Amino acid sequence: MTESVRCGMCRSGRFSNPAYILMNTYRVRFISGPQENLRSEHEQDVRASSLAEALAMRCHWPVHYNMEQTCAWAKHPGLSLYDVAAWEARLISGLPDIHCNTSTKLD
Repeated sequence: MTESVRCGMCRSGRFSNPAYILMNTYRVRFISGPQENLRSEHEQDVRASSLAEALAMRCHWPVHYNMEQTCAWAKHPGLSLYDVAAWEARLISGLPDIHCNTSTKLD
């Protein structure tokens, strides 16, 4: 049986208790405009447990992560590649989300 879980560290042990979940600080901003002339607006630092949670405070668009899981953006899905409207979040302090974005095979 395959089930998507946060990870062994979050699912059991110290992080399974919500009182122990650490809140990271993310800098969230709205970027918009044509690709060669993007504008940054509404920059704010927020506390959240993950990049997806930080972006969900602003929109419900699909989230795309960088390889290190320290930055992500949620781009408006109805716009072209040329025009951009997106919320971007990057990790300011805390731990990257990398351990919480995995699928684990359970027997």
